[in-house]
Amino acid sequence: LALPTHADALKRGDLPLVDGVTLIGVEEGQLKYRTAAGDRSVPLAEISELAIESVPAFATGLTAFKAGEMREAQRSFEGIWQDNRVDWIRHFAGYFLAQVYDARNEPVSAGQVYAKLASDKADLFFLSKPPTASLAQADEDQKKRITEEIMAVASNSDGERRVRLEAYLKLVAGEAATLPTPTKPGDKTVVRPKDTAVIIPETVWKASERPNQPEGKWEALGLLADGKYQEAIDKITPWLSNPGELPAMLFVLGRAQLALADDKEDQGLYRDAGLTFMRIVIHFSQQGRTNDLVPVAQLEVAYIHKKIGRDDIYQRLLFGGDDVGGVNLVIDDKKVYPQYRLRYYQIIGEQPPEDEKPGNE
Repeated sequence: LALPTHADALKRGDLPLVDGVTLIGVEEGQLKYRTAAGDRSVPLAEISELAIESVPAFATGLTAFKAGEMREAQRSFEGIWQDNRVDWIRHFAGYFLAQVYDARNEPVSAGQVYAKLASDKADLFFLSKPPTASLAQADEDQKKRITEEIMAVASNSDGERRVRLEAYLKLVAGEAATLPTPTKPGDKTVVRPKDTAVIIPETVWKASERPNQPEGKWEALGLLADGKYQEAIDKITPWLSNPGELPAMLFVLGRAQLALADDKEDQGLYRDAGLTFMRIVIHFSQQGRTNDLVPVAQLEVAYIHKKIGRDDIYQRLLFGGDDVGGVNLVIDDKKVYPQYRLRYYQIIGEQPPEDEKPGNE
């Protein structure tokens, strides 16, 4: 549970308002709170009013939502969803925001919020209302994008959370659609090439070198090493529906797309690669459990912004600003990201230190 948050008021259904409570957090569909008489809880589904002292926008959004003023509700809940650092408050806002997007016929935005709630392992209550109303007007491209969002979090979900994701998937893509099951392992392993045209982070290599890998699972790495970028994209794409090692799989796809973009100087390919890397950043960034590939994916996103002419965003992502630290502070740890440090120096256009040059590590 999160640290207590002071609130102005809490109302359960039509019961009288309870003033001056201290909100503790959310657990198993219950909002825990504290009063002078002791600790209490209320089912989230029965809360009719909630005024959080530290987040006044929540009460504003909830009032607008109940009144059907969806534009105002969207403004309030979007701000909380994007900026609040208390998990249960952010998830509660996301629960309403997905419904708002759904009501305003924005199926992809609604699906992204719903998938992120699952990725964050939010309380199951917050997955109790999948955004389905807007699906009636969704085109095939929108449904495909939502399906990709659901698949991206499949490896991070199990139990009832996985059941709810699969139920949502069927409503998006049809009754025949199912979340993938892990492929049964074979006896194939990957031999790391001595020379490669594309630098790959150690985390990916370690994933590929585990014993009993399915045959062909990491064939794209060899193709990348040989400079066969389109072939690498074609080989890795079928494995994206397999939840095992999904962040590493996405990273290989992104590096192949980016290498092809560099080869062709293609702005569209740069944007494709950026979207792939951002899937890693969005779905695998969790407080206390952030995947090792998130910082290197952010590094590539910075590079992509440089290539598409957004040097301001490149500088901010790489070196930080007044309100955010740069990814260089993470990549700078050569013990954690050994050979990917070379990629960092490639991007900033500098020579690595002598002891980090190839052959001198």
